[in-house]
Amino acid sequence: MSRLFIILPAAILFLLPAPAQAFAADLDGWRIVQISVPDQLAVAKSPAGELRLVRPGDRLGERLGVAGFDGDRLVLEAPGEWGRVRLLVSVADGRQQVASLERQPLRKSEVAGEPAVIEAARQRGSK
Repeated sequence: MSRLFIILPAAILFLLPAPAQAFAADLDGWRIVQISVPDQLAVAKSPAGELRLVRPGDRLGERLGVAGFDGDRLVLEAPGEWGRVRLLVSVADGRQQVASLERQPLRKSEVAGEPAVIEAARQRGSK
């Protein structure tokens, strides 16, 4: 019985969804050094090592655009497979963390099986 109390919470934690993490490569070599939300400014370090002050509307390289600020995070936008990808960048204790939000189309599932079984299941679901 006590094993169940240990295994069950561990299984539940394993199944909980986690936010998608982006990789440093998603920022094309750029690194966010510091974020100042009250001033709506951030300090970015280019791949060449140059420091640059950025505001909403600025661009970082060819692909990244500064969209604004959300809480204590800098919001960047980049092109993605299904439209714009939002990259949420936070800096804490000198460490940069990047989370990614991307829209994806709904995917339709196909049900395979005997037509009579599929129809019976469809009728049960509509009741």
